[in-house]
Amino acid sequence: MKGAYGQAEVNRRSYRKLKESVLQAYGGKCCRCGFDDRRALQVDHVHGGGNRQIRKLGGGAEVLRLIRKLNYPMDYQLLCANCNWIKRYEAQEVAVCPPRPRIVTGKVVCPGGLYV
Repeated sequence: MKGAYGQAEVNRRSYRKLKESVLQAYGGKCCRCGFDDRRALQVDHVHGGGNRQIRKLGGGAEVLRLIRKLNYPMDYQLLCANCNWIKRYEAQEVAVCPPRPRIVTGKVVCPGGLYV
């Protein structure tokens, strides 16, 4: 019987192997810019909805397992972290927050420059 530490290591290795197989299946590089550093590559849902799917399935590893089970469908692609954020911004999946008020010499300055 393995201890908690040993099982955690087995889980990490299993996840890395699973992720590597998905990265290889989708070409191993960002489909927008060609970046190929594995540390920054992310599986992207082509038509959006990735966060919902992750929550529904219970985590990113479950999404990777589903992708493998479905034989790497074209509903997914690899994007580097930068291209993924740009895509989310362009699709308005990311809320753009207004600037926060800042404090100048004990007074709150709102984004419009007004003192409160």
